[in-house]
Formats: sequence, structure tokens, C-alpha cells
Amino acid sequence: MPSASARKLRAALWPGLAAGLVAGAVAAARPAAPEAIERLLYDVRARTAAQGQRASPGIVLVAVDDAAIALGGGTYPLPRSALAAIVDEIRRAGARVIALDFVLVDSLEGSLAEENEALAEAISGGRVVLAASTPSEGAGASGAPLRFGLQPPLPRFEKAAAALGGVSQEVDGDGRVRALRHLYATPRGEIESLPLATARLALGSPPPSISPDGRTLRLGDRDAPLTPDGRVLVRWLGAFDGRPDPDQVYPQVSAADLLRASLAREGEGQAPAASVLAPLDGAVVVISPAVTAGKDKRPTPVNPHAIGGEIVATAIDGFLRGAFVARAPPLSDAAAAVGLAVLAALAVGLLALASARPAVTAALSVLAVGALLAGYWTLTSTLVARGTWLAAGVPLSGAFVAALAADLRLFAAERRDRRFIHDALGRYTSPDLVRTLLERRDLLDRFGGAKQELTVYFSDIRGFTSVSEGMDPETLVQLLNEYLSAQAEIVEAHHGYVDKYVGDAIMAVWGAPLPDPQHAARACRAALALRDNLTRLRPAWRERYGVDIFARAGVNTCEAVAGNIGSMRKAQYTVLGDGVNLASRLEGANKAYGTEILVGDRTRQAAGEAFAFRAMDLLRVKGKHQGVPVFVLVAERSALAAPELARLARWEEAVAGYRGRRFGEARATFAALLAERPDDEPCRVYVERCEAFLAAPPPPDWDGVYELHDK
Repeated sequence: MPSASARKLRAALWPGLAAGLVAGAVAAARPAAPEAIERLLYDVRARTAAQGQRASPGIVLVAVDDAAIALGGGTYPLPRSALAAIVDEIRRAGARVIALDFVLVDSLEGSLAEENEALAEAISGGRVVLAASTPSEGAGASGAPLRFGLQPPLPRFEKAAAALGGVSQEVDGDGRVRALRHLYATPRGEIESLPLATARLALGSPPPSISPDGRTLRLGDRDAPLTPDGRVLVRWLGAFDGRPDPDQVYPQVSAADLLRASLAREGEGQAPAASVLAPLDGAVVVISPAVTAGKDKRPTPVNPHAIGGEIVATAIDGFLRGAFVARAPPLSDAAAAVGLAVLAALAVGLLALASARPAVTAALSVLAVGALLAGYWTLTSTLVARGTWLAAGVPLSGAFVAALAADLRLFAAERRDRRFIHDALGRYTSPDLVRTLLERRDLLDRFGGAKQELTVYFSDIRGFTSVSEGMDPETLVQLLNEYLSAQAEIVEAHHGYVDKYVGDAIMAVWGAPLPDPQHAARACRAALALRDNLTRLRPAWRERYGVDIFARAGVNTCEAVAGNIGSMRKAQYTVLGDGVNLASRLEGANKAYGTEILVGDRTRQAAGEAFAFRAMDLLRVKGKHQGVPVFVLVAERSALAAPELARLARWEEAVAGYRGRRFGEARATFAALLAERPDDEPCRVYVERCEAFLAAPPPPDWDGVYELHDK
């Protein structure tokens, strides 16, 4: 049979594994809704990663902004003569490659033919890549790859350009640009994207190719991982100079400054400072529209209003660095989801083993699972920064559900076990003890015991043998059950627990398993309540069973060992020690004195002034060499009238005379007290002792101790 620890771990792991398998299936399938959440979480990680990775200052944006439009004549698009001047000035500034992010499809011939010729001449100067529109025409037949149309620039421009590059930026379902297509299948064959063609020229690489398995785009010695739909995830970067400015990731030069330089060359106006155009020297330049009212803006993970040129520049930067992002395969996401869910459930299960308190377990589980999820988030963020996109949304959700399911399963199992233990053990021992042990499982798990101060109560029915002989077994059991049930309720009501029943005998304990500073007072109060309850029930039992039930009790406070005592297969929570044995002997000593409740001296001291006691004797019980003071527990002091308190005082004087060998004086007082109350058996005992010592005085070394020969 599996151990309790194994059962608890299994109870936590099963729901964790189930949640992990479901999460793994979702992670592998990548349905639309979870993918939308995953993309948003990827954006957070990509944005964080970008802050630690600066863009290359060797890629420069030339912004055709509002100032350039105003300087170029106030019309948009910018006149092509102005665009030609910009291209010429960029080349003069020493640019390595120029990417023109404008689709030059309108002829604008006639009166503007000279402008087209000027632009064509500027383009023909070398190393200029022109944008070509590549609208999607949908998938081919039978699942063939996507097909794209082609709207190239005017033939004169295309002929002059070093290369063409497609510019259809595809967005995800939420409108954000995360990946770009770099090869377009068009009626004229495969066309490179604007970023890919520009990077190829800058690197001097041969034409790109796709790996045989269709998973990689190769440019020279650089391999770009492809998504299933043939795109490349962009490796987003932070500002080139470290500033937290998402609107200027790359160095920017206003096209207006280039127009001023061109005009100054013709003797009109003043040229900009050399430092303004200095970033263009040796740079890969992207000329892009950036007018305020322009529509060429797309949200990206790092910039909600990125201009198209910035996206193109970032893609170029990725090829130049050989830095891309690879989406982990679906099975890797599934494995992460299953593993994280199982770890979360395992953490909950292990913490449930480590702590016996549900509230502590729940708090520790929240912290542990929170730390586990935070660690996984950190791991996936680090991976994104290094170029691997491992799923976060589904694994984190699966782990949370797994931990919650494990907690709920353990809680339900705990409730079921507690109910079973409480119901089962509560029939055989004190429900109060059961509740305590359920709250403090460490007391159950610890084999052996620990020493602590407590108070023990023993009682049995006076003359039980005579009672049982005149009664059939069924009736006797019924009477005993009524008696023991009534007495046990009082013990528990006074915060004690019934340790065991032995026939008609009851053993009860106060101050264990948990320490209780009032254990002696509560035991004394319970002993009085047990006596009074028996007096109340006696007439009804006499009528039903034909017997009078009287009980004798012994109470003692001591240091005792409390814990699990027995064998490894069967143990019982109980208390052991000499003081426990003395309580049992005190119960039996009542027979010698005709008393009902005898208590030890430590009980009298610990219970305090709230109780009235009679000093009974200095008693040496069987098996002991020294005598111990014993007392009769009379009542709570507040319940006694003045005459009764005065009678107790006379009793104490008589006992003091007896112990001082003034037997005649003591006998007179005991006899007077007996005359007042003929049923006072302790008075009768002491009258007889005094008479015996008057007739035959004790030896000089007599210490007043009475030796009890019976147990």
C-alpha cells in the first residue's frame, strides 16, 4: 500500500499532468485565440529584449518629412526631380547602398518627362534598390504557396536600378508587423523583398536560396528561419544611441537637408553643416516617406506608429547581423507546457508534504508557483533576446491551472481524509484530540514523544464487579456506554481529551498534545463536574438498571512523556510517566479514605486558590519509598458557604495536630467533625488512627506517612 506521502504526491500530480496534457495539446495545435494572446506576450518580451540590443548606426533613414515636402514645392508625393536630387546627395555623402521605399509606378510623363529622366539618371548612378508593389493573389491550387502580383516601377527606373524589392508588409490578425516575407512568387519569378535585396547588395552575397526542407532562407552564410507561411520574424532592436525613443531607432537625416545641400551646390541658399550629413558616409540608406499625414505607418512590438522605412531598416539590420528570431516548433511548446504544469503540481504536492497546516501550505504554494512561473517567464524572455520564441501564454496558463487543480485536489483529499479520520477516530478517542492532531500533523508523524507538563485524571466505578455480576452483558454494555458517553462529554467540554477506556475506567489528559497553562485548573473543574453529573444521573440509572453508580477519581499534575507510543505498525497517542502512575494510584487510594476525588500536591498548587482542598494524608504508594501529600478536592471555593469553609479550617487544624503527634487533641476535633456529619469517612479514618496511636504511640522517627499496600 502506498505511503501517505506518495498518495499526496499522486493526488497533486494527476490533475497537474491532466492540465499539462491539455495545455500541451493546445500549444501544439496553436488555435487562434491562444495564439492572439501569445503574440501579445511575445511583444512584451520582444520590447524588453530590444532595450538591451542597439540598432546599427550604419543604417540610416532619410525621412521625406513635412519640411522636405515644403522645400520641394509643397506637393506630395515629392516631385521626382527633388527625389533625384536627394538620391544624388546621398551618393555624394558616401552611402554604400540606397533603398528607395517609394513605388514609382505612375508615369508622370508629358511636362514632367524631364523629372523622370533626372530620377532615372540618379538611380543609374549605382547600388540603388527600388521598391516594387507585390500584392497578394492568395494561395495556389491544392495548397500551393502563396502567389503575388507584381507592379514594378516604370521600365526606365527598373532598368536603372541595381535591384527590385517587394514591399507588401503583411500584418498579423491584430494589425501588427512581426514578420516579413522576403521572397515573392510572382508571374516574373521569385522577387526579393526590399530589405533582402538591399542587404544582399550591401554584403555582396549571391542570390538567396531556400533550404530543401523549406525552413530556412539562406543569404550567403546567414540562415534566416522561416515561419510555416514563409516569413522571417524580425529581430526588433532598441535605439542606436541607447535613448528610450521608439520613434528614432536608427539615425535619421531629413530629406530637407539633402535638398538644401543640392540647392547650395547650385548657388541657392546655405548648405547644412557637414555633421548633419556625416551619418550617411558608408551607410546603408533607406529613403522613406515620413510626412505627418502619411499612411505608411504600422504598429510593431516596439513602436505603435513605426514608419515603413524603420521596419525595412530593422529587417536589413537583421540580415547584416545574421540575427533573427526562430519560433520554437509546436512540439517544443507542447513539451514546455506539459513540463511546466507537472513542475507546478509537483511543487504544490511537495509543499503539502512539508507543511501540515493547510493555510501555510496554500501560502507557500502561491509563492512557489509564482516563483516557478516568474522563472519560466524570465527564461522565455532570455530566449527571445537570443533569438528563440518559446511559447509563454499556454504553458503559463497550463501551469497555473495545474497548480490550482492540484491545490483543489489536495484540499478535497484533505477534507475527505480529515472527515474520515475525525469520524473514525472520534469514535475511539477524543474528537478534541483528533482535531488537534489533524491541525498538527507533525505530532502524528513523530514516532516517540516529548516531555511536557500536564494533568492526568483516572476514574472508575466503585464496586463495579458487584454491579456487573447482577446484570446481563447486553444491559451492562448499555449502562457502560451511557456512563462513559456522559463523562466523556464533560471531559471534552473542559478542554481535555479521553486517552482511553479500560472497562469502566476512564483516563483523561489536560495539557497535551498542545501545552495549556490552565491544565490543572481545567482538570479540577472537570473532576468536580464529573462528580456532580454522576450525582444527577444516579437516580435515573437506579430506576432503569437497579444499581447505584458511584465513581472514584485520582488527579495528578506532573512532567510526563506525551507522544506516539507503540510499535511501528500500531501506535497510540498517550502519556507515560511516574506522575501518570501516581494519578492511577490516587484513584485507588480513595477506597482507603472513603473519598471521591484525591489530587496530588502539584495539582493543588497549580490549580490555585479558586479551589478548596482538604489535606488528606502523606501517602506512600506501593512501589515508592517517599510519601507524597495528597488532598481531597472539595469544590470551587466560590461555591462554599462560610460554615463549610470554617469546617475545612478545623479539619486542617486537626490534621496538623495529628502530624505533630498531638493525637488526643486531634482525635477530639476529628470526633467533633464526625459527630456533625456522621457520613464523613475521612473523619472516621482519622479518629481510628488517633485512637490506635494513643494506645500504642508510633516510634520517635515516625514521619506521619501512611503506606498504601494496595494499588
